[in-house]
Amino acid sequence: MSIRDQYTDEQWNELTEEEQEGILSNDEDGEEEEQEEPKIDEAAAQAKAQEDAAAQAAADKQKTDDAAAEQAEADAAAKAKAEPELEPEKPVVAPRPRGVLNDTLPEDYSQRVEANNTAMDELAQKYEDGDISFAEYNKGMRKLTDEAMDLREVKMRAEISEVSSTNSVQQHWDGLMGSFLTAHPEAISTPVRQNAFDHILREITAPVMAAGGMPGQAEIDKAYARLAEEFGIQAKQPDGDKGAQPPAAKKENKVPPTLGAVPAAAHTDVDDGKWAHLDRLAEQDPIKFEETLMKLSEAERNEYMQSA
Repeated sequence: MSIRDQYTDEQWNELTEEEQEGILSNDEDGEEEEQEEPKIDEAAAQAKAQEDAAAQAAADKQKTDDAAAEQAEADAAAKAKAEPELEPEKPVVAPRPRGVLNDTLPEDYSQRVEANNTAMDELAQKYEDGDISFAEYNKGMRKLTDEAMDLREVKMRAEISEVSSTNSVQQHWDGLMGSFLTAHPEAISTPVRQNAFDHILREITAPVMAAGGMPGQAEIDKAYARLAEEFGIQAKQPDGDKGAQPPAAKKENKVPPTLGAVPAAAHTDVDDGKWAHLDRLAEQDPIKFEETLMKLSEAERNEYMQSA
């Protein structure tokens, strides 16, 4: 409703023209303001609607990204479960053969020996101080002496086992080398080749021995392949029965093993030594060797172990 309608005709006619024009002018300004307010409200509503739409689009995209990431993690977990990660392959190291005793010296052997000696000293001091009777001292000393003898037995068995193991390793190596050199005499046909082959064998077998393993045919073949490549060797075919096995060479205690079966001045002949029969048993019959060694007195065993 306009401002003019608020006046009766009589009231309106009583106003001057200037007053009427002022009233009408104000009425027009009010109508324009009323028309502008809806326009402003409509623009704000459109801007808010655009903001809301953009926020919703961002939220929807985030949900989609999160779902994709979760699915990727699930797929990776399923693949890992179906195909477990394999550890890098480690070189196969053949274990060193052990003798019948198969004993090793305990890690705390030295501490046990020291504790036994200390206990003996303390027991003797108690007796001298009058804290215990002779019967108590004698009983305690017998017990400690038995413990000391058991410890010496443990050490002796470990030493015998090690000697037997070393002999078994050497016998096995000598047999392999004997067969190989019969089939490949060209590997040592000259002193230069023989020295080169020996050097390569040492280089290849050292890591195996350090890892506690026993070098075998694989190491020999690898060494020969290097020798053949360096010297341009064409392998010769062996004559006669390929399955024939030559007699094993006499033992030569070398670590790592070298050519072994190659005739050389380094080989030691023990046939005329005091312990020749034990050395032969160690090479030919490890079980009998250990049985015979155990029958010796402690002094004799110690003497043999020192000579070996």
